[in-house]
Amino acid sequence: MNACRKKGRLSFFIRAEIEPKNRSGVNSLQYDPCTDRLFTAGRDSIIRVWNTKRSSDPLVHTMEHHADWVTDIVLCCGGKNLISASNDTTVKVWNATKGFCMSTLGTHKDYVRVLAYAQHREEVASAGLDGAIFLWDIRTLTALTPTNNTVETRPLTTNDESTYSLAMNPSGTVIVAGGPYKRIWVWDPRSRSKPFDLRSHTDSIRALAVRPNGEEIISGSSDGTIKIWSLGMQRCTDTIRTHSESVFTLQVNNNWSTVYSAGKDRKIWATDLHNPGHSTLIGEETDPVLKLLLHEGRSQSFLWSATCNTNVSRWLIKHNPTGMCSRSIVDDEQYSYHSENNTDMDHTSIDKFIPMSKCSEFVSNSIPVSLPSNAHNNDNNSSDALSDVFSHDPDHSPLSMDNNNNNNNNNNNNNNNNEQHNSSLSSKPDFVIKGRIFLH
Repeated sequence: MNACRKKGRLSFFIRAEIEPKNRSGVNSLQYDPCTDRLFTAGRDSIIRVWNTKRSSDPLVHTMEHHADWVTDIVLCCGGKNLISASNDTTVKVWNATKGFCMSTLGTHKDYVRVLAYAQHREEVASAGLDGAIFLWDIRTLTALTPTNNTVETRPLTTNDESTYSLAMNPSGTVIVAGGPYKRIWVWDPRSRSKPFDLRSHTDSIRALAVRPNGEEIISGSSDGTIKIWSLGMQRCTDTIRTHSESVFTLQVNNNWSTVYSAGKDRKIWATDLHNPGHSTLIGEETDPVLKLLLHEGRSQSFLWSATCNTNVSRWLIKHNPTGMCSRSIVDDEQYSYHSENNTDMDHTSIDKFIPMSKCSEFVSNSIPVSLPSNAHNNDNNSSDALSDVFSHDPDHSPLSMDNNNNNNNNNNNNNNNNEQHNSSLSSKPDFVIKGRIFLH
């Protein structure tokens, strides 16, 4: 009897030994000013290290040990070590200089989505979809041996809620976490007291920041708002309605005077925390922005942005006494752009940004930087890229998580106004050069 055999086809992909370009979106960024190195965490499971001073051949090395998306990274121990989180459920500790993996921490039972760093205590917190937060004492890494490859950890509980955002102040006295249940959990890890929660958002909490003194936090949400909270009063003190869609990432400067925000609407805004009703447009990416990273230097400050696409951009932040594009936000009222000068713009250079009403202290000039990319995306693919932003989250469908009816209704007027001004506002870097970094 002849056996019936079914023919099949097996396909496999052999990856290059070193891939000098990002093959997919970048989830997280870290920058070491001492070495001028930028670390990018990719959805292709690779951490890449770039020398931002080299215009040709900027890739220093790759760090390849994860088996799924690298979702977050943190530089610690004075830049000696890099901590990474991944959807492969692990947290890894790397030698940041040489690029080898020192330890794998496999405590989590599900995707690890976010990390937070307490610089003064050298502690890192990790959280994800398993409902647990672990606090790691990175100083014990000095005692690691081949037979004792562990790091001391202290678990915290979050009522089995998935965590999408996490933050700590530098002294490690406050930990805050947010997720799909529209509330923010707050802990004091020293006392092990029961956490309390803050409620005001109407959708998932996507980004968090804690004031260094532990008195305030700032949150960004899929409902499109940014909220400022007083931990002493345990309530929201201000709501910023700059964005028309989900807010994915926040960065706050050292003196807690400006919050930088970005998200699904692709716009990067700077909001004056002393006057939350006024915001400055820093720039606009071609795809939803997943991560911002602020570096404040003595001579200049700049903001890195990473998107669903493979590019990473750098924007220069400098003092501007005349101000520029500003947006007034008062509850749900319509906002408008006010110009005292000619509103025509040279779209090839953000250095010629429209001078606007004198209500802002910041101006952005894009630095012509674009990290190498293997992808060939265009604007038509931006919606497809967005559908992958949280495609690994079982709690939400990627197509439905941002469809908040109340937010859509509240922002209808703002969206219409945006459409009228998009054509006159350029928010792209001067140069977008794929395949290499271009620096002055």
